[in-house]
Amino acid sequence: MSRDFDWAAGDLSQELNVLQRFYEKNYDIDTQPATAGVESQGVNLLYAASGPPGLYGGGIVYKVRKRIAPVVALYSPSSGASNNASTGHGDTAVDVTGGGECGTNVETAGPPPPAGSVAAVMFTADAEI
Repeated sequence: MSRDFDWAAGDLSQELNVLQRFYEKNYDIDTQPATAGVESQGVNLLYAASGPPGLYGGGIVYKVRKRIAPVVALYSPSSGASNNASTGHGDTAVDVTGGGECGTNVETAGPPPPAGSVAAVMFTADAEI
């Protein structure tokens, strides 16, 4: 016995919340990760510690709690380079440090920036099955 069911499109925001338990990016929906020249999209900012030069540091808070701690990939919004952040004076290497289902930390891996500097980073967070 077969039954016909009417299909009704769900609310886009609800569907996006469900999908973001598995995957999230801070690029626009139609923009592929590692795309260069996306400084106007939702960048995460990293700040250099005040005082003597040190590390850039900052956090990424996910919009939706992930199914498991995701694999996070970082990209420079200006060049698209992997594991880099844009400083306005070029790129600097960055690493994910720790993290869980709700967010992660990001720090520079490259040379120390001047105190008070700001860097921008794009990310993807993949918790797919």
